[in-house]
Amino acid sequence: MRMLRRTLFFLTAWLALTAVSAPCRDVDIVGDGRIFGNFFINHNYTGWNEDGTQTEDTLNVWQRFRLRFDFKADEDLSFRLGMRVDDENWGHGTFTADAPEVSIEAYLAYLPEALAYDVRPDARALVLAPRGGTQVALALHEGAAHVVAVEDNATVAAVVGQRFADYTSGLYADPRVTVLVESGRSALAHVSGPFDVLVIPLMRSYYPLAAGAYALSEDYIYTVEGFGAALDRLAPDGLLVVTRWAQDPPAEMLRATALLVEALADRGVDEAGAQLVAVRTWNTVTLLASPTPWAQEDVAAVRVRCQALGWDVLHAPGAAQPDDARFGLSTPAEREALATLLAAPDRAALYRAQDYDLAPPRDDRPFFEHYFRWAQLPAILAGLGKTWQPFGGSGYLLVLVLLLVAILVTGVLTALALRRRPS
Repeated sequence: MRMLRRTLFFLTAWLALTAVSAPCRDVDIVGDGRIFGNFFINHNYTGWNEDGTQTEDTLNVWQRFRLRFDFKADEDLSFRLGMRVDDENWGHGTFTADAPEVSIEAYLAYLPEALAYDVRPDARALVLAPRGGTQVALALHEGAAHVVAVEDNATVAAVVGQRFADYTSGLYADPRVTVLVESGRSALAHVSGPFDVLVIPLMRSYYPLAAGAYALSEDYIYTVEGFGAALDRLAPDGLLVVTRWAQDPPAEMLRATALLVEALADRGVDEAGAQLVAVRTWNTVTLLASPTPWAQEDVAAVRVRCQALGWDVLHAPGAAQPDDARFGLSTPAEREALATLLAAPDRAALYRAQDYDLAPPRDDRPFFEHYFRWAQLPAILAGLGKTWQPFGGSGYLLVLVLLLVAILVTGVLTALALRRRPS
């Protein structure tokens, strides 16, 4: 019994020590990134899905908050709703119509997905998993003729389309909007195309690469076959729009690009760079891919809007322009890594050479967020207690650690039970 108590004491002490983190440090925002006022949360509504998971709607109040994508707008933004599914992954809603002091144009104008509608006016658009409906509102605001919204969560669709219909100004009741409640891959298999713009919104919250969050989460949109199915639903000059977080190293951008490159290669495209534009905002990267090469006038139009909004052009077909990186949002390492991937004669060798797993996932291994390789272990251990991430950012390793602890405890308890077993 004394041995059991001693073992449990050491296990408890070890778990407590590993959970200790260093004090938080202030982070200075460089440039025009001041935030005024306070941030409040008021709970409005909780719904439950058929599988028992929770959908929460929370009212967020920003007072004079400079917009998240470039901090250039200077509007008094008062109220907007945000949606969390299972207490994760904000899906932002639209502004309420009865708050005229709030300019919806000020918000939508700074979403990078709007670039697609600049070059594809009067588009027929498809939006996968719009959650709060921002991307649907953006498409209509930018002049889309029709929008198909594919929402894989029935509760979310009901919340946006019914319970908060007044707040969204009847977004899903608009005759230009068709709402389908099914998975994205299912919709891509049968929805009637072609589409001029197909948007895969950024749904995940930001997590550093080393965190390992969602590493074992399946996503059948973010596979080579998923991106291929999306490309197949586009018109010949249509655009597939994908936004991911900017990371250091730029893992999300490179893996999403690799998915596009491999999906295009499966369709006989050898020079994917001629069919891809990449734009860097202050914290995201947006990829715009076409089944056919970009027209130079469309590339020029993208550059004009990026210059106006203060974004860098990471890649565009044709020769790079001196002003592509004038705002300093992108790094030389990002630009070099993207150029290397697009020009690689042996992409499989390039994927293997990375410190993190860059290989594009396929349907038999649909783990887009799984970047972990054992080469990352020194960096993870060096960061223990120095980041805001639980357990020092070692989220992926935590599963293995808990497995080892479970095995150890099971072994100890089994041994004690066998010792006390009467002969």
